[in-house]
Amino acid sequence: MFRIIPRLEIKSRNLIKGMRMEGLRVIRNFDNLIDAYSKSADEIFLEDIVASLYSREIDFRFIEKISDQVQIPIAYAGGVSSKKIIEKLFNCGVDKVYLNSSLFKKIKLIKDVSKIYGSQSICALLQTKKIDNKWEVFADAGRNRTGIILNDWIKILINQGIGELAIVSIDHDGMYNGVDLNLIKLVNEMNLNIPILYGGGIKDKNDIDVLLKYNFQGALVSHILHFKKKDLTDLKVSN
Repeated sequence: MFRIIPRLEIKSRNLIKGMRMEGLRVIRNFDNLIDAYSKSADEIFLEDIVASLYSREIDFRFIEKISDQVQIPIAYAGGVSSKKIIEKLFNCGVDKVYLNSSLFKKIKLIKDVSKIYGSQSICALLQTKKIDNKWEVFADAGRNRTGIILNDWIKILINQGIGELAIVSIDHDGMYNGVDLNLIKLVNEMNLNIPILYGGGIKDKNDIDVLLKYNFQGALVSHILHFKKKDLTDLKVSN
């Protein structure tokens, strides 16, 4: 089933949004938005985009509050760096945990936690940008280069047993300019056998159709929803 997933980027309990992962600003009332999205979204994607960047402690109470508020699955990303943190997130009601920056130092974390919770609940968030004609993955909310090529990193993650990938185009993030077709084609050509989500630039149902055409299993959407350019029903597909 193709999933339409609101991506809620948070900082200090505020919903924020930027352009190309820069210029972050507070945009809307969080509680009202969660209530609205939870009525028609397939799941909620929470991302604390400064937790890794500034080594901030995860706000577990806030996550638990959101979990109590909604009746659909919740995925969380941001500052996840240990088995202990992952355990606390699951205890707070999170259904899936996305790893990113910590994996560049602790790739073994995937296997360690998959043995306990199952690979379907241990996922990876990839933020990528084309540099010198190569797709490179970034850490810390798209701020820091890793020097690692996207294709190579995806292969490593799959070999480690990752259950799902969420791939975000840095250059299209928050731009409302359509999906990054070159990135989508590149990922499709890898013929991956795990669920793949895409985020970045989605502006209408046509972009969702492109993702379906290239065998993606879901879309992370933020700008078009937060700024009320479209609602979730405008993007839904018949599965």
